[in-house]
Amino acid sequence: MGEIIIKHREGGETDLHAKSRAIRVIRAEQRKVLLGEDIFTLTIQTPSPVVAEIGDKIDIFGGTYTINQLPTITKTGTKSYEQTLTFEGMQSELLDVQFILPGNTMYDDLTGDAGDFLGIIVQNANRVYPGKWAAGTVPENTETKTLSFAEKNCLAALQEICEEWGTEFEITMSESGLRTIHLKQVGVQFPFTFKYGRTGGLYELSRKNIDSKNVVTRLYVYGGNRNLGRYRSGKLCLPNKLKNQSYIENEEAIILYGLKENVKTFDEIYPVRYGLVTALGESKHTFTDDTMDFDLNEVEGEDTKWLIPGISAKVRFTTGNLAGYEFDLHKYDHTTKEIQIIPFMDENGNKFPSETSPAFQMQVGDQYHFIDINLPDSYIENAEEDLEDLAIKYYDQYKQPQVQYSLSIHPRFLEKYTGAGITNIFSIGDQISVLDEEIGVDKTLRIVAFTRDAVDPFRYTLTLSEATYTKTIINRIIDDIEDIEDIIIRNNLADPFRARRNWMAAQELLDKIFDPEGYYYSEKIRPLSIETMMLQVGAKSQQFILQNTRFEPNHQGDPNAINIIGGQLVHYTLNDTITTWNLTSTTVTQLDPAKSYFVYAKCQADGDAGAIIIDDTQIKVDQDPMFYHFIIGHLSSVITNPDGSNPARILSLTYGSTTINGRFIKTGRIESSGGGSTYFDLDEGIISGNIRFISNGAEVDLSDWADQILAELGDVDGVISDLEEYIDGAFADGIISEAEARAIEKYINQINKEKNELEVVYNKTYLNPLLTGTPKTNLLNAKITLFGDITSLLNAINTAIADGATTPAEKQAVDAAFATYSSSLDLFTTRLEEARISIEQYLKSESDGARAAAAAAEAAANAASQDVADLSGI
Repeated sequence: MGEIIIKHREGGETDLHAKSRAIRVIRAEQRKVLLGEDIFTLTIQTPSPVVAEIGDKIDIFGGTYTINQLPTITKTGTKSYEQTLTFEGMQSELLDVQFILPGNTMYDDLTGDAGDFLGIIVQNANRVYPGKWAAGTVPENTETKTLSFAEKNCLAALQEICEEWGTEFEITMSESGLRTIHLKQVGVQFPFTFKYGRTGGLYELSRKNIDSKNVVTRLYVYGGNRNLGRYRSGKLCLPNKLKNQSYIENEEAIILYGLKENVKTFDEIYPVRYGLVTALGESKHTFTDDTMDFDLNEVEGEDTKWLIPGISAKVRFTTGNLAGYEFDLHKYDHTTKEIQIIPFMDENGNKFPSETSPAFQMQVGDQYHFIDINLPDSYIENAEEDLEDLAIKYYDQYKQPQVQYSLSIHPRFLEKYTGAGITNIFSIGDQISVLDEEIGVDKTLRIVAFTRDAVDPFRYTLTLSEATYTKTIINRIIDDIEDIEDIIIRNNLADPFRARRNWMAAQELLDKIFDPEGYYYSEKIRPLSIETMMLQVGAKSQQFILQNTRFEPNHQGDPNAINIIGGQLVHYTLNDTITTWNLTSTTVTQLDPAKSYFVYAKCQADGDAGAIIIDDTQIKVDQDPMFYHFIIGHLSSVITNPDGSNPARILSLTYGSTTINGRFIKTGRIESSGGGSTYFDLDEGIISGNIRFISNGAEVDLSDWADQILAELGDVDGVISDLEEYIDGAFADGIISEAEARAIEKYINQINKEKNELEVVYNKTYLNPLLTGTPKTNLLNAKITLFGDITSLLNAINTAIADGATTPAEKQAVDAAFATYSSSLDLFTTRLEEARISIEQYLKSESDGARAAAAAAEAAANAASQDVADLSGI
């Protein structure tokens, strides 16, 4: 059992294993549930109560947990107290934040896709925890829905979003403390298959029923009743089947359980044609759809073929500002493909589409579909196929008894499997293959919950299920919590202490070098010099690359922890073809400070699953017949400064190869021996670091042009703000006097003057040859928008004062034009700052790049002989 240390909010720590405190840990469990709780429960027995308050934290299994409720204390004897402390994962912060819709929403509901709702959650989270939350991965092209989240916290809203769009969430935290919410299916495939009922100490797989519903071996399936017209049934049926034949069944399930019927109707599935707004009409309720492929007005006999007599066809928008709104169709012209809808007024007197507010108007690119019409057969056939696909997924859940499995694996088996250190072996959502011959189950199930013992970290109890997992609503009321974040600076540029660490780690690595394949001499080669035609460093088994893989030694400031983000190992010399393994992510904790470790990729010999493990023993690549062990690198023991401060480990990656041939050096990455973030990654094409650009002996300063253009922006903005205030006064009586008109004209001329000066300074910025790529494009687009909006504002003002009198509509047009200008001005300012940063970064990279590239190549060539002489295992 490793250390369990409570970090107090007000400072200081309590080590529960300190002998002086006589604390007995009765229970220490981590429990995680898919779409539900993430808690760590600690029960201790002490001679006197341990001080633990709201806001205290504990770091366990690679995560940080916080007390958000007061602990319970029970006196069990004269000098005996039992305390239960519940620590919650970082998702609990979302419990403290209410899901509040933006101020520009009109009602208590919101229409959008999954990404829109996630964005609102992040906005709310940052409202309470500024700068600590961000949106991450989101499924593409999710359906637009209208949802209401009245009186819900952000965690409950996040759970509901996952339920609505059939996804899950994962929250990750960076070294800086930024929490990122990802909407995706979580988990990876575990490489072993477990059989129900097996005994013998390796594991136990037990089964229990989770659903009272009966087994269904024949399922009658129907869809919705809209857009069917002269269909063979009042509801959508399966392809080529009449109403009484619209079912699916499974012969094997019928043999096992008999014929058991049930009915399922999916009202949301019906024929639909999604159209596109390709152009706007003269009125706000008219648009054109050039993709329309049939004439709505077509007549068949005495009736219309697609429009249903006596029923008003409707247009429902699914994306854009009017997403979720439904309008009656007024008319359709197939010659021009123009569609006209009937506006409506809500109970508050708001008109849709709005005549004045762009926020409630159509836009080119908006998607819509018709409701309450007949559709051509091709759309009906597509809907039938969609119905069949959904029905099969539903049927597969109920053609067998609804069960879930509890899997307990012997801790010593897991300890042997993972190697040294404490590893997060399982995660919520991981997929595990289960064979239950008794009820005909041979499938992959997912971990929907697990409990892990902190006293014996290899002791897991897993809950496996394939059924749709129901979210657990979590609510609580807590006091204000002071959040403390420890920031550890890990990368000091040209740090002599770091250079010393790297040297000491390299000496450890020299002693650890071994022959992974048995082909090399074991003795170290120590000649005075080496003269040869070609030099190649690296074993055949190490010729692989790691994709989307990240190593984080000294994880969260703990030198005995390393966090590993999986990814893929792509090997290109093992076989005649390139072989790829998917690596699981893990966090290894409680490493021995005095030991150094090898980092291996443990990959299936017959399969594509693998894991990165930490072990202190030498394992040859093909030593295990079940797995390859590819050596990735070496993790040093804990190294400190000479005064014993700042303990940390150094990770040295040893895979890949370097070839020196004549004047050419082929390698993957060149980096500074002094550490820091300066490096040349030749594989990725990246030059990074705190790099300065020196031109003719002087360092380039970029601040002049940026400061000038920002000053010009301020001048323009000030003039226009004054103009808006003056116009408000001039328009107050609806009549503009000659003096007022002249004053407004003066302001207009001043705007034009400032605009022209701004253009000159902007061109100096934009035409700078160092500004390239996306920043350049973004700045150009922002400039075009800004200058266009200034012109629009001038035109609106000129129109309003042309005849000396002003209507309310003209005043509104000026206000709207000013609002648009203000928005584009903010965007241009942002893009300008991005451009300045881009140029600074480019010049810095060029400075060190010009100098360091030549120096690094020359140094690498001159030092090659000595470097090789210091290596062993060649």
